[in-house]
Formats: sequence, C-alpha cells, structure tokens
Amino acid sequence: MSTALMRFPRISLLTTKTDPDNPLQKSGHASFVEVNPDEWYIVHISARPLREKGVQRGNCPLGRETSLQPLDWIEDWPRLANGTTSPDLWVTAPSIGENVTQRQDYSENVDFGTISKLPIAFKSLRAPLGTRASLTARPGYLRLFGTQSITSVHEQTLVARRWQAFDFRVETELSFEPKSFQQLAGLVLFYDTDNYQYLQCSYDEDTQKAYLQIEVAELGEHHYASEHHVLSENTVKLAVTVHKTASQFYIFAGGQWVTFGPVLPADHISDDYIKDHGKLAFTGAMVGICAQDLDQHSSHADFKYFNYQETHAE
Repeated sequence: MSTALMRFPRISLLTTKTDPDNPLQKSGHASFVEVNPDEWYIVHISARPLREKGVQRGNCPLGRETSLQPLDWIEDWPRLANGTTSPDLWVTAPSIGENVTQRQDYSENVDFGTISKLPIAFKSLRAPLGTRASLTARPGYLRLFGTQSITSVHEQTLVARRWQAFDFRVETELSFEPKSFQQLAGLVLFYDTDNYQYLQCSYDEDTQKAYLQIEVAELGEHHYASEHHVLSENTVKLAVTVHKTASQFYIFAGGQWVTFGPVLPADHISDDYIKDHGKLAFTGAMVGICAQDLDQHSSHADFKYFNYQETHAE
C-alpha cells in the first residue's frame, strides 16, 4: 500500500483546538477500547474550563480528567460517532454490563480513628510519607510529623486529595501545640510550592501564644491574607469552601462556623492561570492537611478527620 493511501483522511480524530466553546477542552491522547467488534470507544484526557465572565477557554482547576467517546469505523478509519472531531459532554454508556452507572459525587468523610491505612484518594508529595505520618502514634488521629517548609522541593509532610468538583467543602479538626514560629500545621488548597492558600496554625514568640493566619503563594510571591487570630485552646476545627472561582476559609469559634480571612481566587490554583504567567503547570489542584517544623523536625500535629463534601452548586 502506498504512503498516500495509508494517510488518515482527516487531520485529527479528536481535537478542540478550533472549538473554544466546547465544554471538554484540551482533548486528546486517546486510547482505543473494543467493547465488541461492533462497539468501539476511545478513552481520552480532557479538561473542563470554568465559564465565568464569558471566557471561552477558562481556567481548569480540576486539571486533566478522563473522558469517553463512542467511535465508528468508516472505510476502515476511526471517526467520532458524532461525525465531528470535537468530543461530546454526554455520551451513551458502553454495553459492558447491567446496572453500570457513572459516579458523579466523590464526597468522602475520613475518620482517622476507624482506618488502618489512608484512603486511595489521599496523596503525598513526591514520595511516600513513611515515618512522617502515623495512624497509631495517637489512637483516633492521623499524626503528621513536621518536616520541611511547604515551599520545599525536597521532603514535605503533606497529605492531600484532588479537587473532583468545582464546588466542595472540606472540614478537619486539628490538635497542635507549636512552641516556635518555625512550627506550623493546618489546612491547605495546594497546587505546588509556588501556588497555594494555607490556613496555618503557628506560634507567636512575642505573645507566647498559638495563632491562626492565612498564607497565600501565587506565582512564587508570598503574602499573608489575614490578621493573626489568637487561639485559646490547642484544638481547633478548620474548613474551606470552594465555589468555582472563589475560596473561603472558616474556623469554628463561639459554637458556630465563622468566615476567616477574605474570599480568595480559587481558580488561580490551576494549570491555566499558572501557564498564562509563564510557569510550568501540569497537575491540577489539591486540598489537604500538612505540618512543618523548620528547625528540629520534631513537632507533630494531630488530625481527627478529613471531611470532603462536594456540593455541586449551580
């Protein structure tokens, strides 16, 4: 067969390069799946952009996700079943079994006192935590031993899970007794060491009291987004909500949840925002808990639970 006859009759099988309004941007890198000789699909990566303020190719804080498209064979060439080169947001499910449904809510309430190992949704940064984390050192809690700074590109004590919805809430309870300003722990929206929003507990050596504050890193620039809030107890409940482009931290005080710090730009924790400013970005956003001890690496923070609830707000 000649080279001319072997050439694919279309430039692309799947692309959104010329389709900025498609809800599944960055589509490509497909793998073929044969359900049966008459039923084919491709599995491909994609990203769902936020459509705030009329932007077509908006920021994608959920990173790259997995999508599915039905495939037809026309004159021995693969074509999308919809007759175009653009993916569909909704497709017919493969006939691979009865009662198969798509999971659309990944909410998970993890009580650290009822498990013997961390759930598969939880990730560490670069390498396993090893002795930096323990479910047995204090029964009923996950103990994180503070190590290097949250900006460290080497070894960190951080446990996080991916954002799997544009709207969610995370709550945790922290027990922590810092004795130095170099000891920190708390709840974080994390992209990488240059981009995060961190509700942290630390120690003021002038007043000799523990306090809460929010640290924000954006494109390598760091600032504090809140005033100090002095703690009267060693245990505090922390929470954060994300609603598309906005994030808000909370603390439990006076018997109720109250906002802590300003509303922050949640969509800045995304591949697209970071790439638009000339940085390498290719991971998607995470939410997690962490601990740092920049001096002796000897302090620890105890977390009772980690409750991730998707709200799927309109």
